[in-house]
Amino acid sequence: MAVVALHLVSDKIAELQKLYVTKNSRGKGYSSRLIKRIFQEARLAGYEQLYLETSTKLATAVSIYQHYGFTALQEPLSNAAGHPAMNIWMIKSLLSDE
Repeated sequence: MAVVALHLVSDKIAELQKLYVTKNSRGKGYSSRLIKRIFQEARLAGYEQLYLETSTKLATAVSIYQHYGFTALQEPLSNAAGHPAMNIWMIKSLLSDE
């Protein structure tokens, strides 16, 4: 099983939240399919950037996000989401078809 969600940050930025794949479903390409689908849906909704927060404890997730073009930010876009356990903030432009 796998799940992903989008959350509004601003008119042009959405936050990728809750990307999770259960242990017995990992290594089967679900993360890749979910990420590609969320890019597609975010573009269709008019978003220009996709933001996420993650943790150094989730090294595999960070690697996946980097593979799909997310780059690190020095600080969170806002503290409105209130994810104190997250210490990595990343963003990706959705203006290209990557």
